[in-house]
Amino acid sequence: MTDNTGKVKACPEYDEALTMAAWAGELPESLAVHLGECRGCRLAHGSLREKAELAGEALRVKVPRGLGGQVAAGVFKATTRRVEENTRRRAIWTLAGGGAAAAAVAAGLIAYTASVRPPVIEEEIDFRTVNFELLEYMDVAEELEMLELLEVLEKMDDA
Repeated sequence: MTDNTGKVKACPEYDEALTMAAWAGELPESLAVHLGECRGCRLAHGSLREKAELAGEALRVKVPRGLGGQVAAGVFKATTRRVEENTRRRAIWTLAGGGAAAAAVAAGLIAYTASVRPPVIEEEIDFRTVNFELLEYMDVAEELEMLELLEVLEKMDDA
């Protein structure tokens, strides 16, 4: 099969079967028949088989003792250094963000308190409706309370 540029490529309906056959190392009879007829699938199967063989060889490579630990230590050191740097940067930005938020709140409160004024109550008293007798009684009651307090203080002073 060829695509619109003239390149040979595998048949889409055989993609999964080609991959399974290459990685499993087994070739079903129906796929073997198709590979005999289709050049694109034959090339794709050969390429997939090469990749599977390379992957198998990589798994068989012996790693020297201690190398895994060294690699792990190197990766740990590199990642923790990045985490520490990010933590420092994050702390600076957090502090700056907190300061900016506090400044914004303070500015908002200042603006709010500057704009809020207590209501001015301008009520005029109509003296024609004031009960002067009641006011006189209230004054007398206040004076009596004062006199009683003075008496209590005198008693305390005498004791």
